[in-house]
Amino acid sequence: MKKSIPIYLLVPVYILLPVVMAFLLSSCEHKELCYGHTHTAKVNVVFDWKKAPDASPESMDLYLFSEKGGTPLRYQFAGCKGGTISLPPGTYRAICLNSDTETGLYRGVGEFETFEVYTREASLLATMDGGFRSTREPPRAEGTETERVMLSPEMVWSDKANYDGAFTLTVNAGHAASETEQTFVLTPGQSVCTYTVTVLNAENLQYAKSLSGTLSGMSSGYLPGLGEPSGCEQCIVPFPLNSDGISTLTGEFHTFGECSLATHQLVIYAVLADGSGWIYTYDVTKQVRTAKYPLRVDIIVSGLPLPKPITNGNGFHPDVDDWNDVHITLPM
Repeated sequence: MKKSIPIYLLVPVYILLPVVMAFLLSSCEHKELCYGHTHTAKVNVVFDWKKAPDASPESMDLYLFSEKGGTPLRYQFAGCKGGTISLPPGTYRAICLNSDTETGLYRGVGEFETFEVYTREASLLATMDGGFRSTREPPRAEGTETERVMLSPEMVWSDKANYDGAFTLTVNAGHAASETEQTFVLTPGQSVCTYTVTVLNAENLQYAKSLSGTLSGMSSGYLPGLGEPSGCEQCIVPFPLNSDGISTLTGEFHTFGECSLATHQLVIYAVLADGSGWIYTYDVTKQVRTAKYPLRVDIIVSGLPLPKPITNGNGFHPDVDDWNDVHITLPM
């Protein structure tokens, strides 16, 4: 007798396979599988401005440096309050600073310790008013010939979080991305110095068509991770001067701080109506080094003996053929 074949054996394998797999899976304990997914946690970043209550930058940057190394994570926030970010598990050091400046540049951003804010190089007369543009650099103060000329920085507010316990940011694995693991608070403060210069008892200011100043022995950058000026590459910072037209000049500008081993020469550049150029140099090292508040340094000098021009200066000269150099000795 011919044996009959069970009818289930005639069912194609591709139909039976899903049924078999469903049976096998139903007999096992259910576990969630996660392939190729990196767990992240949401962190609420808050910028607390108690150190600088009047600050209101238009944007802020946050750089997070993992203890495992690698490229730092960068987050940008509109406004100055902060916001929520998604962050992979790990322990991080952090640097925050305002990112709304036009002159601020960054270098060494791959490492917490080398992250540096700096500005571009400029000319000695970069800030001279009155439309004067010289095709040649005027003389410098003696001893500053090798210093680079760097633009004055705009205001920088920054803060840092190091591996000191209180500021360590740790994100634990296992938290869902929808959960808020913790709030991370940073307190930015002023990180550049404000310098004011006042020149009293100036003569013949009514004949000055263009004026500006420079200050030597300044730091070329700032390291927010270390909270200090860059190593002591000395630079010259040019700054604008305002005249009252009678006897006083005033100027205000920012620096990254002073180089403590440098001498600080204040130089006033003036171009008169007849096109003659005049340079007045003052050694203000003592005033800079003994300033009561290093973030707010006031420099006051007296005496600027500008001569009367030889001619009325009907045609303004775009360049100066020769600069007259005058050194002013300040009273001790």
